Amino acid sequence: MKFRRLDTRDGLSNSQVLSIYRDSKGFVWIGTPYGLNRYDGYRVKTYYSELRDTTTLRNNYVDAIYEAFDGKLWLQQGMGYAVLDPVTERCDRHPERWLEEQGVTGGLEFLSIDSKKDFWVKTYNNGFWHFSPQTKKLKHYNFG
Repeated sequence: MKFRRLDTRDGLSNSQVLSIYRDSKGFVWIGTPYGLNRYDGYRVKTYYSELRDTTTLRNNYVDAIYEAFDGKLWLQQGMGYAVLDPVTERCDRHPERWLEEQGVTGGLEFLSIDSKKDFWVKTYNNGFWHFSPQTKKLKHYNFG
């Protein structure tokens, strides 16, 4: 096996890596405390937050990366989430709106997308949810 090391000299935005995800197109996404990086096997492209541009990341801290059924990347950024469309390279800083359209109610606390591209969502005030985009089925689990 051949291994290659990436660091800031190669264009990585920060040497501290918080998350790594390989998407369905083969890109490697690397979340750091200072930006999101996309590696195509040759070069690194970095995505940052710009305060006045609401189509960029919420902030530069990227804890976790998940790929949804439509190829969009759901990014955990501290206590919030953002959704990056890799085609347009634009970010939605309010993905909870899409979740509400699917029937998930309550403040978004934690989200995960599994290998079947199903959403698992914990809300602050309304329990736990499982949503399958393929079947459009939503299941709610109450706490307590």
